[in-house]
Amino acid sequence: MKSVLSICFLLLSCASAYSADGAPPVFLSHFWIALDQATYDALRTSSQVAALGAVKEQKVVAGSQNWSGFYWTARQTYMEFFGAAALPDETRLGDCGIGLSVETQGGVAAVAERLRTVFGDKVEIEKQVRTTATGDIPWYTSTHLKAPQKTAMWVMEFDRGYLAARHPEAPVRDPLSREQERSWDYRPDQTLDNVVGLTLALNQEKTSELATQLGLVGWSVHRTGAGFLAVGPEVKLRVVPAGGRVGIQQVELRLRRAVPKQTIQLGDAKLHLAGNTGQLVFWK
Repeated sequence: MKSVLSICFLLLSCASAYSADGAPPVFLSHFWIALDQATYDALRTSSQVAALGAVKEQKVVAGSQNWSGFYWTARQTYMEFFGAAALPDETRLGDCGIGLSVETQGGVAAVAERLRTVFGDKVEIEKQVRTTATGDIPWYTSTHLKAPQKTAMWVMEFDRGYLAARHPEAPVRDPLSREQERSWDYRPDQTLDNVVGLTLALNQEKTSELATQLGLVGWSVHRTGAGFLAVGPEVKLRVVPAGGRVGIQQVELRLRRAVPKQTIQLGDAKLHLAGNTGQLVFWK
């Protein structure tokens, strides 16, 4: 959470090191979306959702900020949902955010430098803490555009000591990867593997802005009429023109094992499963 996408499926991978031009690989970490209460409750209480992957409802306290949400964890990524009855401050129904991450130390500073070549002083860097029973611990550093956005995107870098502070009994590898950060929630025997795609509906201005940002962080951006398809490491993000509604329309999931073809109604959302794939459709 930050108080801050089918044409074809492409799988790309990249090493967690800087490229020749100094840009670190930028991965999908998670997304969040503010849902109507009925859909939120249906997700939260679904035994079928829980059977696919690790789920939990929790309150997060981060310094002066706090929020409560429902979390659905995959191997390297996760999904964060908020219900209309308890939205975070300054969040409205339908708002959403896309959290990207770097796994190389100093990666956020390098990303911010690239973003500033186009967006100048609109780019800022912030440090976030996580509040625990014993006090605040450094959590992550992020870079993003300053202007308030209904659909936000940011790039984050976990603090090197974050997991060590939260799980002092366990060894923490360096660099700190998404997979390691998720490992305390992820179940190796679960069916859900990863979030591998997002589809968003955006207006023309936001479409151009997001395409530029993703190109600057090293994703391959392919224009498709009034939208675009951006491909990053093991993920694709598709943007289509907005009609009367903007935000995340659909999520593409990869499963670890094949499941029977089925559709699960979750309030106003639908979860389609077939073989090793899934689509969580919020609206069309």
